[in-house]
Amino acid sequence: MSCGLDVVAVLLDDNVSITETPPTIESEFGDMFFCFTTSKLDNSTSLGQNYIYYKIYNSSTIHDSEVNSITNIASDTNKKYNSATSMINTYHYQQLWYKENPEDESGTWFEISNAAHDIKIRLTSYLTEDYAAGIWIDNQKKGVPVRVVKSRPFDFGRDDEYLPLINEDDTKNFVETQGDDDRNKYYVALFSVFMMLDDDFVPVYNPVHYLGSVKIDSTSYDN
Repeated sequence: MSCGLDVVAVLLDDNVSITETPPTIESEFGDMFFCFTTSKLDNSTSLGQNYIYYKIYNSSTIHDSEVNSITNIASDTNKKYNSATSMINTYHYQQLWYKENPEDESGTWFEISNAAHDIKIRLTSYLTEDYAAGIWIDNQKKGVPVRVVKSRPFDFGRDDEYLPLINEDDTKNFVETQGDDDRNKYYVALFSVFMMLDDDFVPVYNPVHYLGSVKIDSTSYDN
């Protein structure tokens, strides 16, 4: 039998440190990426890894409200152990996937091994190859980030096939009619969480870490 308190105690340390994040959701495309580092949690089980979760919003008000709620839970001493389950079950965040090759038919979920790593994520491709979508671990490109539903990319509006409105799981909490300021805009928030299985193979989560958000304008190639 595992000792639940001992297992949880291992995960109290936050193993994520932000090195660069979109300064605001109004950023220019050159700033629209996430950079952070992970550190090794020495006492975790061998199955412990970091995962990235995302959610797409079509309302800046709902985005701000939900992100604030999740981060408040994660910073509350009495509630932070529940921040991951709240993020997933209450707010319907989903695991970030990736494709090694954009032409691949399907992707796989993105996971970060329990070690010291430098991570960079750019969700959307912009004008040149220097600003192409990708996920990099220690400066090595792992692939292109995609949504969990049908492995579609985050290049909203560039092709009708990729519009988020056709993905039911992406749109559970979308407002039916966007306000003038939000019309044709989508907001993507990212969180990191360390998860491992205890001795009874029950998932145990670290408090979540907010990585930032970007705004994607579906009417512009510059987003």
